[in-house]
Amino acid sequence: MPSQLDFNTDLRDLLFADWSDAAIYRTIQPQYDPQHGVLVELTTDHPLLVISSPVRSSATPNTAQQHSADEQSWLIRPSELPPDAAPRGDHLIHAGREHLIIGIDQSTLSGLITLHTRSLPDRTPCDSISTLTTGPHRRSASDCGG
Repeated sequence: MPSQLDFNTDLRDLLFADWSDAAIYRTIQPQYDPQHGVLVELTTDHPLLVISSPVRSSATPNTAQQHSADEQSWLIRPSELPPDAAPRGDHLIHAGREHLIIGIDQSTLSGLITLHTRSLPDRTPCDSISTLTTGPHRRSASDCGG
């Protein structure tokens, strides 16, 4: 007879097989660049599968409702979370949109992690220095107009 753990694992696998989308978990590590005298972000991208909730849009505080923020939650499997992840402040990229991770919950019942995010405005390519999982990639100052 299958155990409850086997049943939950099979159910999670079925759930992700049917409903998940590809996304990127981006770890962000701020670092000072003494050559240019600026604080830059070293980023590392990790592919993962996510199940998204509907987008919730609400007025940003202190803007007289002239600006809104889109918030969303995402289910992920703990095994897909990068080992160097410090979720609050890292980013999730899905369908070309970048989201700031503002909270994290882990369910002991389902074994899944819920990431709570707020969408970010579009960024220029020179806002950060990237380190992809395939190897380091650094932009030079001339690439960014410097």
